[in-house]
Amino acid sequence: MSFLIKSDFNTFITTADLNVITNSTDEIIISAEKSSISEISSYMRQRYNVDKIFSDTLTYSDTTTYRIGDRIIWTPTAFVGGTGSTYELGDIVSYSSTTGDYIYQSLVTGNTDNYPLTGTSFWSNIADNNARYTAIKETIGNKPIPAFSSTTNSYINNYNLIEGWNRTDDLYFKRLNTEAYIKIYTDSAYTESNHIGTFNYNPEAMEFPYKQSIYPGRSTEKRLGGYINIINFIPENTTWSTIQENYFYAGDDRDEQMKMIVVDICLYNLHSRIQPRNIPTFRIERRDDAIATLKMVSKGTIMLDLPTYQRDSELGQNIVFGSEPKLYNFY
Repeated sequence: MSFLIKSDFNTFITTADLNVITNSTDEIIISAEKSSISEISSYMRQRYNVDKIFSDTLTYSDTTTYRIGDRIIWTPTAFVGGTGSTYELGDIVSYSSTTGDYIYQSLVTGNTDNYPLTGTSFWSNIADNNARYTAIKETIGNKPIPAFSSTTNSYINNYNLIEGWNRTDDLYFKRLNTEAYIKIYTDSAYTESNHIGTFNYNPEAMEFPYKQSIYPGRSTEKRLGGYINIINFIPENTTWSTIQENYFYAGDDRDEQMKMIVVDICLYNLHSRIQPRNIPTFRIERRDDAIATLKMVSKGTIMLDLPTYQRDSELGQNIVFGSEPKLYNFY
């Protein structure tokens, strides 16, 4: 597959218009996308890890080994109805109806002629079809269900509200003495410099459940944000952890602004393919705005929340600042 999926275009162009400029051929879209990403990467390569940013979205398969950070889209084989269609306990299918497009799992053995939408005693709706997931552990053969789970405790719930947590780390929480805040860090050997987030805790003024903002910690490598739900009193000198328990978490980890830029430039390229002298004005304007943004990114005028290079060896080339030695001429 590729960085984009076809549904990414839905908010920018109608399906009918997209089919017109691509002759309903997916290969044309893929070619235009590759060209667009190549152009975008030329502005970003010196500052950002473009290989990681624009990595492909893969189609899930039981026989493929996935590594941390791999993006997948899950589309099981479609349900086959009619006389004699039999499924066994645990079988998974996709099924589209007027109520939506979902993934179902068989609840019984010998599941014959029962349709997922109406046979609620025979099928369980477990996910949206074509849902996106990100691998959080290396795995092969483990399906992306449930969407995300983690260890629970009597102090906190709903860890999905945490922002900046890529789910590859276990999180540790600590309340020191009578401090009115909780520190979050990713190393069980806590130090003051490695905590990546903090949230206020005032048991006297709190009614449970209490939604509290998370603020960045002192770590310069990772920073958390978002919210946490406090559901009970937290005693002094208390520590606990939350550990991700499955191999994938649901969600699209692609940067929304970068996705929009790729789509805008891609649509411009698709229009220029069929009508290079008659490209719609708004397509030109959106492409120009995208390029202007990329130029600011290239100059460092604006910074994006995207993967950067961690080591000098990953850089495409080195830039040397300076000049040749000054010449002194005597006549």
